[in-house]
Amino acid sequence: MFLILRRGFATNSSLLCSSEKIVAPPPSKMKINKSKVPKIREKDLEEKYITGWGPGGQAVNKTLNAVYLRHVPSGVWIKCHESRSLDRNRKTARKMLIEKLDLKINGEDSVQRQEERLASHKKNLKREKN
Repeated sequence: MFLILRRGFATNSSLLCSSEKIVAPPPSKMKINKSKVPKIREKDLEEKYITGWGPGGQAVNKTLNAVYLRHVPSGVWIKCHESRSLDRNRKTARKMLIEKLDLKINGEDSVQRQEERLASHKKNLKREKN
C-alpha cells in the first residue's frame, strides 16, 4: 500500500542506500482492493424466515418478514429486519453476511478496514493542512 523511496548511489551494480523514506500515496491514488471478498454459494447458506420485532405493532410482530441467514461452512450468521419487505431483507442480509465473512476471513485486508484506513488517512491530511 505504501511506497518506499530510496536515495543512494550505485557502485559495482549494487545500490547502497543512504536513506529510506516511507511515503504514502496520495488519497486519489489509494484504491480499495475488492479482489479478496469471498463469494457465497447458495448451497452453503441456511435461510429461515422469522417474525419481525421492534416498532410497528401487531403488523410487524405477526408476519414472517425478518431473515436469519447462516453460512454453514464458517458458522457466521446474520439476522436482518431493516424493512417490512421480505425481499429487501433477504438482499440486505446477504450483503451483511458477505461483509461479516470478509472481515472474519481477511481481517485487516477486508474492504471495511481498507475504507477505515482511507478515511483516517484523509482526515490526517486535512489536519496537516490546517
